[in-house]
Amino acid sequence: MTNAENSKIWWAEPMSAYVKRFDIKPYFSDVDLENSRLDDMASMSRYLRSYDPIPPEFIPDELRWYLKTVTEKDRNLPDALSGHAGTPVVSEAMRDVLSEFDLGSTQFFELPLYELKATGRAGRTEADRSKKDPRRWFLMHVTEIKDVIRPEQCEEINENPRKPGSYSVFSANDTVIAIDHAVADKGAVIWRDPKMYRVHFFADAVKRAMTAKSLRTPAFKFKPCLLV
Repeated sequence: MTNAENSKIWWAEPMSAYVKRFDIKPYFSDVDLENSRLDDMASMSRYLRSYDPIPPEFIPDELRWYLKTVTEKDRNLPDALSGHAGTPVVSEAMRDVLSEFDLGSTQFFELPLYELKATGRAGRTEADRSKKDPRRWFLMHVTEIKDVIRPEQCEEINENPRKPGSYSVFSANDTVIAIDHAVADKGAVIWRDPKMYRVHFFADAVKRAMTAKSLRTPAFKFKPCLLV
């Protein structure tokens, strides 16, 4: 990534609620009503929250999405969604755009996407195999990390009292995230910093490429970083 390409850097905290009560999660297809493989589901969740590559035995094999009342308009899903623990779920068109860039060790897993249906048992749902989204979808696990955040120059961030040095966004409208431009300018164009939970960082060239292809990304509320 050159200095010219990195004239701006953007941050986004992927949000699932781009529409009211929307939810999307990865699953193993054989997780049934009796809650089989719950230990594996827990392990998968831990990997998605981490910065480590997901090993083969914990890679999910499908995605399920939920909305209390679904219309045909709702089924016209955007190109980027926020899945479990803020893990991006992206369309084939988005994956193709991102593949033009240096993403380092970031993983993509192609997974079928199903709507959820009620099972008749309280609190239980399962994939509706008759309602598979026709597009190709990819779970995007960003494993690239950079030590870029400079907390002392940020505004409106919260430090976790149980984990000093770990921060979260207080309010996306008011938060200013200050990053070390020299560090950010090296390596992959999408990354995370372990000091800031859920936040993803994007080089300006990536955001411009998304815009050029008219990709819909309501789950990513891009905000400019303060470069220091």
